[in-house]
Amino acid sequence: MAELIIKSAFHLTLDVKEIEEKYLPSFMCAVSLHIPHPTGLISYTASDIWFEASIFSVFQKQIKSVSSKNVGFAKLSSMSDEFSIVIHRNKAELVVKEIFPNDTLSNFEFTVPIDRDQLSVISNEFEAFPTWW
Repeated sequence: MAELIIKSAFHLTLDVKEIEEKYLPSFMCAVSLHIPHPTGLISYTASDIWFEASIFSVFQKQIKSVSSKNVGFAKLSSMSDEFSIVIHRNKAELVVKEIFPNDTLSNFEFTVPIDRDQLSVISNEFEAFPTWW
């Protein structure tokens, strides 16, 4: 199936594992994120993050606009709203969050500074992600 791999100031992989085409066009991904830092590596993996196809399409347009116009932000949220990727141009950063409303011990937020070249790579990878909807 489709896979998106970004290798920049971080390594992000979205590996499509399942597709729902009838009820609500959506897809499930295994997600991995690896962020190097001066004393090691921060890693995150999840095996079942669902994204609605139309929301993913909006994110693809938003990130292209952020990259080309240098303004605004792009946000991709999972269907459960527990996982999200946000790219702020004004702050030049990527933010990845996972929030579990009933479990305060598992919540996290990673923020990674990105430059214009990295933003362009990220935008191009999301734009090239194959869509079937």
